[in-house]
Formats: sequence, structure tokens, C-alpha cells
Amino acid sequence: MNTHYKIVWAKYPFIRILFPFLIGIVASDYIYSYPLLFGQLALILFIALLLLHFRSKRFDQVPYWFGLVSFCFWTSFSIFWTSLRDERNLPQHFSPFQHNELITKTYYVEEKDRFWDCYSEVIAQIDSTGPHPTNGNILLRINKSFSYIPATRDVYQGIFTLIEADGPGAPYEFDWNLLLHRRNIHYLTYIDTSSFKIIHFAKSNWLERSRDALDRAIKTMIPSTRDYPVASAMLIGLRKKMDPELYRAYSATGAVHVLSVSGMHVGILASILELIFGLIKSQRKSLRIIKPLLVISLIWGYTFLTGATPSILRSALMFTCFILARNIQRDAAVMNILAGAAFILLMVNPLDIYNIGFQLSFGAMAGIFILYEPIRQLVTITNKYVQLIWKIMAVSFAAQLLIYPIVGYHFHQFAFYFWLTSLISSPFSFVILIGGMIALPIYFIHIPWLKIFYYPLIYSVKWMNDIISWIYTLPLGKVRGWWPNLLECVLLIVFQ
Repeated sequence: MNTHYKIVWAKYPFIRILFPFLIGIVASDYIYSYPLLFGQLALILFIALLLLHFRSKRFDQVPYWFGLVSFCFWTSFSIFWTSLRDERNLPQHFSPFQHNELITKTYYVEEKDRFWDCYSEVIAQIDSTGPHPTNGNILLRINKSFSYIPATRDVYQGIFTLIEADGPGAPYEFDWNLLLHRRNIHYLTYIDTSSFKIIHFAKSNWLERSRDALDRAIKTMIPSTRDYPVASAMLIGLRKKMDPELYRAYSATGAVHVLSVSGMHVGILASILELIFGLIKSQRKSLRIIKPLLVISLIWGYTFLTGATPSILRSALMFTCFILARNIQRDAAVMNILAGAAFILLMVNPLDIYNIGFQLSFGAMAGIFILYEPIRQLVTITNKYVQLIWKIMAVSFAAQLLIYPIVGYHFHQFAFYFWLTSLISSPFSFVILIGGMIALPIYFIHIPWLKIFYYPLIYSVKWMNDIISWIYTLPLGKVRGWWPNLLECVLLIVFQ
């Protein structure tokens, strides 16, 4: 009896796990009321997997049954796990009655046009008998007309009127309620200074003080109110209020991703660090181990310096997996590593699958891994300089081909000149990051004649803004009104 099986997907274990896991996350939106049922089903299927594993040496068909049962197990487990992660199912969840007296702690602050949006966790609920430990998430909206500027880790106490966010008032309108639900937040409140008090002002740590010092340095080097917010966002991840017209230009031309520290920035940083450490030649085994660990350490240092937002945490984890896998197993399948990073992040927070940044990050990386080589080989170029330009364009095409359906689904627009903006933004981003790594240390040396080294950073930011604004004015520079549904997006990604 033949006991050797050739299974094509054997070298992609995380892809085989991730696919049913994603199905379970989406399905849990409709059947989240039965978590224990799917937990019991997952346990039964797990026992079945163990039995099939021990019988696999005697039955030729067992591997196929093993694959089917494994698919059902990961789907059931995903539904169970996602339902458990819903903050409404947590024990001691706060009661969402009106006029709650709550104690909350802010974990993320986002600046809007009229409000400070403070994403907060409820740590206690107060009634006539006193405070009781609780948990759950709410969104506090604080009017910007007040002098108070909220900060992460600030603790508030107040009587809050909790409401649910508005859903779409008409077809194709923005569904804010669904967006907050995807962030595991189901209630919000509009508050003013008379309805709450701050019982703890968070003291800034040394990373936050370092970040503020770097921000002041960038503002001094680039006083332009148009260019400074772009440099601050790209170098240290601070989202300052941008010129509205410039932001529309970045959004419409498909270059908005460069305005936040993400996978592209971490990838450029990793490339620069590996290039620097690659100059150190040595046959010592210890050094071959230390170099990738140094690169990983510096990547995570940069991650925390830039605020450790979800987008850069995803990117740092992704590149950590790549570097470790490449040094442990040279022939590791990159798509399997990418799927492994996605699986780890979704285990921590399954609802991240609905995060636009998550979709764009992994979509762009998958596009590069799958489509870059076929696109690059379409044109044979002998001139090395033209070849370099074509490689940059091939990377841009590969990334954009997999994410343009996602952009269309969320923003209802198609960036007709995405290939041109990517060709511009990729090298400029590289120059801006290198320019920042050179200019910022020099700024703190306080030697006047060294200010000449500010110029690559200053002019690369200015020229990139000018070119993106010019592309925005071209015919078809802003194509709006495209409304693909979820099925159409999936079909576009699979069959293009």
C-alpha cells in the first residue's frame, strides 16, 4: 500500500490555516450569538484530527479527510474565537444605560476637524454602592473648542450619555456605526468639560518626549505649513493637520499610504539597515546571528518611537517574520511567511481583517510577491538605469494591482495614474527617510554650516508634494463614483 503522499500545499501551512480562519471571522458577524456551540464543534473536530493523524499510516484517503476536517476545525475555531473577542461578550462588561457614571482610560487619540476622538477602555462603573471594575470600549468625542488637548493614558470620570453611531441614511452613504463595530466599539458619547473630570494626567514617557523633540526639529527645518505635516507623518508617524487640497491630491492619486508610517517605510528602513550591516564582512557565526537581531531591534525601536500604531505594528511583525525565516530557513516560501504574520495578528485581534490599513498592507505585499516577477519579465531591458526604473514601476504595478479593488471598495474612486504616483512616491520616500536619518541627528549638533544636510529632506518633501498636486490636476487625475461590491472585489483580485 502506498503510504507516500504528494500534497502540493504541504509547504504552505499558514495559507491552509489562514483561508478557513478568514471565512470564520466573516461568518461570525452573522452567527456571533452561538460562540459555545462553535467552541464545542471545534473541540470535537480537533479530537477527530488527532484520530486521523494516528490512522494516517494505514489509510490512503486519510490525508484528504484530514484536510477537510482541518478546514472545518479552523473555521469553527475562528467563529468561536472572534465571538469571544467581541467586547460585548466579555465578563463584567459595563451596562450601556443612559447617564452612566464611568471611569475610562484613553488608549488612542485621533484629531478630527471639530473633535478629539478618544478611543477609551472602561475600567470602572460607578453606582450608589460605589465603583465596580468593568471592561469594554467606548469613543469619547471632545470638542476642540476647549483648551484641553487629550493624551493617551489620560483617565476620565464622568456621567456619560452613551449612544450608538449613525448608520447610513441612504444607499451608498458612509456607515459610521459599522466602522466602529469593526473596531470593537459599540457606543460613543459627546462630552464637554462640564460632564467629566480628569482624574489622572498621563506623564509622557521618554519615547513620547523624544518624538516631540524630533517633531519640533522637523518643524524648525521645514517651516512650510504645507510641507511640514507631510515630513512629520512620514518620519515619525505624527498625523498633523494637513492642507485639505494637498490631502485630497494624495488620496485621489493613490499615494495617501505614504503619509503614514507603514509597511513601505519599515521595508525601506530594513533595506537601509541590512545594507549598512552588510558592509561588515566576517565569517564568524556569532556575527551572522547578531546582524539580523540588530536589524529587528532597530525596527522595533523605530516602531515604538513612531507611536506603535496598528499599521506599523503589523509591518514590524511582518518584517520580523521575514528576517527570522530567511535566516533560519533560506528557502522559506515568502507567501507562507506573509500568511503566518497575518494569522498571528488576527489571533490577537480578529476584527483587524476589516481594518483598511491591514487590507492594504497585506494586499500590497502579496501583490509584490505574486506579480512582481511576471510583470518585470514582460519587458527585457539592457540599460541598467532604465532597468532600475522599470523594476520600480514593476513593484508599483504589482502592489497596486492587488489593492486597487480594496481602494475602490472603501473610497469609491480609482487612481488612474497610480503607476505614475507610485513611480514618484517610492524613490522620494526613500530619499525622505534617508534625509531624515541624516538631518535629524545633525540638527541636535548645533553646527551652523552642517545645515546644508537639511536640503535633501526639505526639497524632496517639497518636490513630492508639487508633483502629486500636479498629477491631481491632470485629466482623469480624480476618478470618483466607482462602487464595487465585495464579490466584485474578490473576483478582481483572484482573476486579474
